[in-house]
Amino acid sequence: MPILLFLIDTSASMNQRTDLGTSYLDIAKGAVELFLKLRARDPASRGDRYMLVTYDEPPYCIKGRNPFFLEPSILITITDGNKLTSTAGVQEELHLPLNSPLPGSELTKEPFRWDQRLFALVLRLPGVASVESEQLGSVPTDESAITQMCEVTGGRSYCVRTQRMLNQCLESLVQKVQSGVVINFEKAGPDPLPIGEDGLMDSSRSSNSFAAQPWHSCHKLIYVRPNSKTGVPVGHWPIPESFWPDQNLPSLVSVIE
Repeated sequence: MPILLFLIDTSASMNQRTDLGTSYLDIAKGAVELFLKLRARDPASRGDRYMLVTYDEPPYCIKGRNPFFLEPSILITITDGNKLTSTAGVQEELHLPLNSPLPGSELTKEPFRWDQRLFALVLRLPGVASVESEQLGSVPTDESAITQMCEVTGGRSYCVRTQRMLNQCLESLVQKVQSGVVINFEKAGPDPLPIGEDGLMDSSRSSNSFAAQPWHSCHKLIYVRPNSKTGVPVGHWPIPESFWPDQNLPSLVSVIE
């Protein structure tokens, strides 16, 4: 049962008008409605849960993290890509809180879970109709700061310039509702020596251990099969310790120096 969270930009800049006379906020509302209709075509959507969040000042409602728990979530933000504003002023840069006091934060670095992916629909619709014909094809990523945040979580941003392009992005997002986790893979250690014709390792031949390959360092979404009866995926957090931690310990003890 995936969670789909829509983060709608409700700042003043979302009141700007397009060449069709509609505001960016109207387009965002229509995009949410269209996504729900497209997602409803899939029988698996019956277990979906939706949340709607705006840019209003939030209360302190962050709960503790359970890194071993698997609950795939898709976060879709619809914004005009301008700087983040709050009661404290305008933020020039996007800073992530990497030092969290919440329980379980010592097991992770990022403030998001490995089963949460962020996708951004950045509205760049012009206020005047373009005389050039629209070119169909893949939608490029946006150049705003949110793009990097999306890529870190395993998602991506979309630079939306037309209504047709927005519909294309929504069709793509519906296909990305999958059960899985995003993991960073890093190659560790040198390559083994090549095997000679006699079946033994040949130390005289180069193993090309210094040749960089794409799989040596990659960022991939790993599919996790849901339970066939409940539809809920089951996962386990990979703790390297070969013992059960003492319940009285203030923090986990690492055996890797």
